Amino acid sequence: TIHGVVSSTTSSSTVSGIQLVGNLATGSISKNRISDIKQTNPAGGGSNGLLLGASTTASDVTVSNNFIWDVASQGVNGVDVADNGYGIVAVSGGGYKIYDNSVNLNTDQAAANGITAGLNVLAAVTTAGAIDLRGNIFSSVQTVGTRYGVLSSAPSTVFAAIDYNDYFAQNVGFIGGSAQPSLPAWQAATGQDANSIAADPLFVSATDLHIDTSGGASPVENAGTPLAGVADDIDGDARSVLAPDLGADEVGAPPLLPND
Repeated sequence: TIHGVVSSTTSSSTVSGIQLVGNLATGSISKNRISDIKQTNPAGGGSNGLLLGASTTASDVTVSNNFIWDVASQGVNGVDVADNGYGIVAVSGGGYKIYDNSVNLNTDQAAANGITAGLNVLAAVTTAGAIDLRGNIFSSVQTVGTRYGVLSSAPSTVFAAIDYNDYFAQNVGFIGGSAQPSLPAWQAATGQDANSIAADPLFVSATDLHIDTSGGASPVENAGTPLAGVADDIDGDARSVLAPDLGADEVGAPPLLPND
């Protein structure tokens, strides 16, 4: 398990807060606060909070309870890892359990034709069931370029499960060769995500991805499902065993059992 705060600004082609590559047997990436991942080269280049690039298709890696924000590049009209800023990018391999993460793309890129995403799944991810994607918040409050919650150049079959997520972006997703701007369109295109939502998660701020409950309940409260191996949140607070909150921060009181 990797813990820490990551900050990176460079002029190389692609920068990552955390990067996994090679032959992976098992592991976890959890409870990190990843921010200030910037590609400043005017000629372009990619940036991503977390890169999954295993050569193994059954890597058994769990990515959970991470805060990722402030990821941006100059931006170009492309969807490769070296093109733009992405919260999480799956470059290759599989066996990824992406659970209960909070991603907020809050920093605009320079190029108006840039394409960004909370999660970018490249076409090289080909194995059926390569990604289990549940319990996450993919938020973008950027105002420049084309923005997606999830951008997948791979077919919907790479998702073993995709459900109980919150998408708050200009477009919920891209899959099947076209943009899916709304949640119903995304659900139809993926054939999954029946229990997901598309709503402002109400972060405390663009750079504090805890959930703000001062004005009332957030739509992500009690909107999740229990996930194996995720018993607590980024702060060590216990999660509801019935209906946990979406994202890395557990704030909602668990719903009562019948007759309580």
